[in-house]
Amino acid sequence: MVAGPPRRGFRGALSRQSTAWRNRCASTLRAVTRVVAWSVTLALSLAILVPAIRQPEGDSFPFSKYAVFSDDRGRTSTIATAIAVDADGGVLRLSPELISGTDETILATATVRNAVTAGDQALAGLCGEIAERVATSARLEKAASVQVVTERYDAVDYFTDNRHEPAGRTVHADCDVR
Repeated sequence: MVAGPPRRGFRGALSRQSTAWRNRCASTLRAVTRVVAWSVTLALSLAILVPAIRQPEGDSFPFSKYAVFSDDRGRTSTIATAIAVDADGGVLRLSPELISGTDETILATATVRNAVTAGDQALAGLCGEIAERVATSARLEKAASVQVVTERYDAVDYFTDNRHEPAGRTVHADCDVR
């Protein structure tokens, strides 16, 4: 005899058949829950292990190997930026806000890099905008000119030998501070 859904017997009491049904359902539910739990555990474990064992094709979501931190980028780094130069030729470092009008460092670097890529007209425009902002800065009252530059740094020397001056500098644009 197959047990069906619980039936109410005389005066509302549960029959023995309904108790067996409930026990069988609880047992089946526990078994299904165990299978689902093990399946989820196995799937998540595989998702975590796949990036470690597959051949890297690049840094791709969602299985990122964080190539930005693990790839060899070489000893030198090139940074596009803008600097102010005083009358004696001394370099005055500019904040991201003076370079791009925002306090975002990456945006300031990208703004300069895009102007360098775009050419002379974009460089002249950016240099003029920066010079106007520098002219209103009390901290940079000694600034005589602004240069849009690409600087090369030796990353190892920068951190180990405390050499904070660039290993090389290419000037792309130069304009007077008004």
